[in-house]
Amino acid sequence: QKTPQPVRDAQAIYDLLCDEKLCGYKKENVTLLLDDKATMDAIIHSLDNIVAKSDANSSFLLYYSGHGGYDTSAN
Repeated sequence: QKTPQPVRDAQAIYDLLCDEKLCGYKKENVTLLLDDKATMDAIIHSLDNIVAKSDANSSFLLYYSGHGGYDTSAN
């Protein structure tokens, strides 16, 4: 079930980070994964890209907005 509020929250954080007058991060340095694009593979790939581009002076923010659940069939 999709929930619109976490998507709006994540988009708002993305917009804030990329706003030149507020945080000023370049859009190519901020990753936003929403709904079906937020797969485990996409998240791992994005984290790998961050590691490859980062150095000792880099900053990193991981923001998660969503709902979780418990899958009783998973080990």
